[in-house]
Amino acid sequence: FDFDKAELRAEGKQVVATLADKRNSLNVKASTIEGYTDDGAVSYNLTLSQRHADTVKAELQCLGVKAELSAVGYGKANQVKACEGNDQAAKDCLRPNRRVVVKDKAQRLTQVQVKKLQVQ
Repeated sequence: FDFDKAELRAEGKQVVATLADKRNSLNVKASTIEGYTDDGAVSYNLTLSQRHADTVKAELQCLGVKAELSAVGYGKANQVKACEGNDQAAKDCLRPNRRVVVKDKAQRLTQVQVKKLQVQ
């Protein structure tokens, strides 16, 4: 995501498309989409991170993902990169913090289902 934006960049759309293809081919029952931001006001970043998560959720749904999807914004929690300054270089440095993480809950297979898969 670009600074202070919740629209997917071109590279982000490609990543989400790949993610959708994998979810559609796997037995994913449900996914939680966690949104994050970089530095700034806590309440604003909670809202922005929710928008990040909602954007990815909507894109996955548009791409036909049938799993139950939930979206949660965590603001600037769990930062992956720390940067100094307040200029464009700092904003670019902080880009890895503006992200989403998708966590899946796969369906457990019964012994009968496993045996059927082994036979096929």
